[in-house]
Amino acid sequence: MNSQTTYDLVGRRRLWYSISIAVILFGMYFYQPFTQGINLGIDFTGGAIFRYRFPANNIPPKRQHLDTINQVRDQLHDADLSTGTIQISGSDELYIRTQARIESERNAHGRKISEVLLKQFPGIEEIGSELVGPVIGQDLKMKATIGVFLGCCLIAIWIWIRYNAMGDGLRYAAAGIIALIHDVLVMVGLFALAGKISPRIEADSSFVAALLTVVGYSINDSVVIFDRIRENLSLRRRDPFALIVNDSLLQTMARSINTVLTVELTLVALFLFGGETIHSFMLALIIGITAGAYSSIFVAGPILVSWKALDEKRKPVLVPSKKKETRNEPVTPASRAAVPITTAPTRTVTARAVSANSNEAEGEEPAEVVVGDSDDAARKKKASAAKRGKRKRRF
Repeated sequence: MNSQTTYDLVGRRRLWYSISIAVILFGMYFYQPFTQGINLGIDFTGGAIFRYRFPANNIPPKRQHLDTINQVRDQLHDADLSTGTIQISGSDELYIRTQARIESERNAHGRKISEVLLKQFPGIEEIGSELVGPVIGQDLKMKATIGVFLGCCLIAIWIWIRYNAMGDGLRYAAAGIIALIHDVLVMVGLFALAGKISPRIEADSSFVAALLTVVGYSINDSVVIFDRIRENLSLRRRDPFALIVNDSLLQTMARSINTVLTVELTLVALFLFGGETIHSFMLALIIGITAGAYSSIFVAGPILVSWKALDEKRKPVLVPSKKKETRNEPVTPASRAAVPITTAPTRTVTARAVSANSNEAEGEEPAEVVVGDSDDAARKKKASAAKRGKRKRRF
């Protein structure tokens, strides 16, 4: 049931490994400690909240709330003021969050915001402002890290149990976890690069949600490929493992590409037309899901083959022992006497001559030929031949 391989994905696994390592190193260069790292949003750093009330004659209708928020955000960015959450509460209140951490910064940000809002909404008044701590504090960061670690461990245990029937549960679990680590590193590195290109790209609480979404998406795609490998192993027991993995990747590649394309098209549309509020979240998903599709095909599967090749190299090779060659020594009377000679059983065969000059044509009885391997049988054979020769000469 061999399928014709049209492209050797597994044979080029060193190329795929090199591409992954190069992308990870390139992204990590823009992450700590080489540069300032990823742009952390107010949810991580804390900031100040400013509350404003629209004038009664200039309240934006509910259907225009999103457009109003985007306009306020753009004008504040043009004024070199980085903002976090901007939302309209009820119908006439506007909440703006900035990265101010001390009183002097809060006062400066308040003046800039008031100048921008008064140009767009004359008569708007400030209700109040206050400094707040980070939504995602150190305790929450630690708990989130522990949760992600435990989640990866549970995923590894589940994969190990699922594929342990083939005796390769540990190998499949390790390949899946390595693919997840690959996706996280690529996502963090490229997101840090995007933050250097555009300061508006910030990591906030939505970035953590995108990270967890990518982890779940990536392991799901890897499990689909692992299932196809398991099915082919049960059907093609005599084929090489590398060939089975390569064919399984080719068989599931169309499904993986179609799935990721449909998701990516939706994410790109939301990134372009969904407003700046979800830009960072959509960009994180685009990077992570693309990395997850790549790792499922070009990292997880080839790792299985590389691990299998290492196991085969480590197996001890059994070399057959050479037998001592016995030399043919001349047989002497002393050696013949020392070794007892066992005569093989002989059997008598009636031989009939077929030629015109045979013994039967001369009226003689059929000669008896003694067949044997011992010296006694050979002597008897010579003696009987000599007697027949004497009788023939006398006749």
